[in-house]
Amino acid sequence: MNLKQWIQSTFASDKKKIIALLLALFALNFLLYLNTLHYDFLKDDFRLIAENPRIKDFNSFINTIGSKFFAFPDYPYLHYWRPVTLFSFYIDYQLWGLNASGYHLFNVLINAFNALLIFLIFYIVSKKILFSFFVSLFFSIHPSHVEAVSWISGRTDLLGAFFILAAILFFILFLKKKNGLFYLFTALFFLLALLSKENSVLFPLLAVGLIFIVSAVETDKTGKRVKHILKKSLVTLPFWVMDLIYIMLHNRFSGIQDVLANFSLKDIFVVFKTIGAYFKTILFPFFPTPYFSMHQFDRSHLEYLVYFGLALVVLVLLVVKRDKYKYSLYSLLVFIFLLPVLDPEIVPSYPKIVIRFAYIPAVWAGVFFIETFNLFTNNQLKKIFVALFALISVIWIFESYSFQGYFKDQYSHYNDVSGLTRHYPEDCSLLLPWALITAQGGDYNKALAVVDRALEVNHKDRWLDVSEMGGLLKANLLVVTGAGDSGKVLAESIMGKTRKDEMKYFGYLILAKYHEKKGELTASLRMLEKAKEIGETADLYFRKALIYGKMGDYNQALRVLRKAVTLNPGAQNYWQLEQRLINLINMQKRKDSSGS
Repeated sequence: MNLKQWIQSTFASDKKKIIALLLALFALNFLLYLNTLHYDFLKDDFRLIAENPRIKDFNSFINTIGSKFFAFPDYPYLHYWRPVTLFSFYIDYQLWGLNASGYHLFNVLINAFNALLIFLIFYIVSKKILFSFFVSLFFSIHPSHVEAVSWISGRTDLLGAFFILAAILFFILFLKKKNGLFYLFTALFFLLALLSKENSVLFPLLAVGLIFIVSAVETDKTGKRVKHILKKSLVTLPFWVMDLIYIMLHNRFSGIQDVLANFSLKDIFVVFKTIGAYFKTILFPFFPTPYFSMHQFDRSHLEYLVYFGLALVVLVLLVVKRDKYKYSLYSLLVFIFLLPVLDPEIVPSYPKIVIRFAYIPAVWAGVFFIETFNLFTNNQLKKIFVALFALISVIWIFESYSFQGYFKDQYSHYNDVSGLTRHYPEDCSLLLPWALITAQGGDYNKALAVVDRALEVNHKDRWLDVSEMGGLLKANLLVVTGAGDSGKVLAESIMGKTRKDEMKYFGYLILAKYHEKKGELTASLRMLEKAKEIGETADLYFRKALIYGKMGDYNQALRVLRKAVTLNPGAQNYWQLEQRLINLINMQKRKDSSGS
């Protein structure tokens, strides 16, 4: 039987049902997140898309393919290397420019395709249509997905999941049919997953688990003992080699060893609590907001340890009742992708526990619910469970829909009226962005008050220290509001203590602004030159061009500005300033000509 014949025989009997259910799942996922098509850029979207020259020009993308995900001076502690995710933004930019709706459409479509892949995976393994459909249905409406889908920068989770799920699908097909083409597709999708998100590095371990699962399923059907499973695992050897090469490249480009150096497991109870937190996120995803508060995590020792204990109880249940919970037991493999984030100490982002990290593992909840439902043969009990699952579905859909509003735009996300800052008034990672947004709106006094609040509560946060960044933001606000001398002293104090280049860089920009406001343009240029010694950015050259323009040296301003345009060719304000400078130069030439 060739490949085409096998595919036809596998799906022939249920072809119409499968197509109908796949279309229903796609429609559900699309409609659930339809509102997000009207959403704007948010948080990292500005750095990765709107202000990122690497996605606006193919040569820039290729020339920086070995660079970190975030360019200097943004987030140097985030040792990410995700060229495929970045390339997806490049494709979006070619299609939509800076129209955020197109980027959101990409996210919604990828999420919908992920649901379809899950259906196909479970159908190929189980041959049960309704079981596969409801597993995918519960996955589709799971509230933990909202951030990954509604936030453009959450695409890294979506793409990583898409390629991993595709790799799982083709690897299962390879194990069943021993067709080399399936193996090649597995390797291809695994490679794309590696270049989309770092936790994909664990796929080879999952592949070994899949060999055991497929062998176990075959054993159940044939009644024969499957021999030499470990020998079969040799087919995963190329995946381990790919992992090794990827890790070496990743370390070269991003310095990932700096993150791994923090790995200690010195507080095993924190790891237990983290497991409990993710178990709750997956099986009981009832949250006040789509944000996980580390303050709540620190205060609720008992709650998350109880969930950890409950996770152990469920694990024992699955093992003891493995004949009834076969697929729930097999599906535990997806928890492999949470291993890199179980020790919050080595998670470089903030918060240290992130709801969207449960994107792939969330599939387990649907499997567990359905197999629990199938335990009860009593019609009355089944009616109760049908009502219960219907209620859970309604709650999850409502939760998913209502959470989307937090990702509409910067104001909706951070504001202190209905946004996250209202719910978590002591979270510094929310207070500082809210202060910046408030300042951009022109309310400098309120922005200063928010910064002071962040600095005041900073000592309460064991996971995040914003004293330097918060201090520099305050210094900048002081300079802008007329208290320049105080701002200068504060900026110089922080620059004298910090070991972080990005803080010194921002400090020099603040000092340049201070001198500019005092009319000391030459001193302002000196500060910008010192910032340039730390790192060259388009914004830096733009600031220099403005200073040269104020000094009347329009030709030099134009030369400097063109460096900014080279670094960020899509910045509209750069082109506007360039045209203005050209007009000023031409006016000056005409004036000189008429004067002579």
